[in-house]
Amino acid sequence: VYRVTLRSGVYYVKHYKLAGRRAWLQNNLRPCRAYREAAANARVREAGIPTAEVVAVGRVATGPFSRDSFFVTREIVGVGPLDESIGEGGTSAPWPPRARHGLAVRLGALTANLHRHGLFHADYHAGNVLVRRDGEDVRLWLIDLHPLRAARMTTRRRYAMLGML
Repeated sequence: VYRVTLRSGVYYVKHYKLAGRRAWLQNNLRPCRAYREAAANARVREAGIPTAEVVAVGRVATGPFSRDSFFVTREIVGVGPLDESIGEGGTSAPWPPRARHGLAVRLGALTANLHRHGLFHADYHAGNVLVRRDGEDVRLWLIDLHPLRAARMTTRRRYAMLGML
């Protein structure tokens, strides 16, 4: 992932490199990773879950065949990864009890909303949840959506997602 600063703002460019024959086959038998992440971003937005704004999606093509692909999002200002914001060694000030409670409520609501809409995030962890805390108010955003897929949310899948988080 590259961070690009322009006059119009800050953007993140995710470069999905094509590595090997298997990746080439996957990229050409189904939509390439950047397009799948853009589709997942749209599904998450439709579910009412905050996520990054997609600015552009593209691919390098050789004839009809996809090679590397790119996914560009606009920076979400004033946020940081949840895992860096809490716990020992966190980069922010200590969380007061009401803010911790608000975080727990928001995180539960985010997870329940994913489950309610039949969405399974195969890489659901605190590094893929961005947080902004204004005093006791807490807001969350879900990112890194390329491993997101629609799935019948069984108890096992729910526990698997919660276990990753």
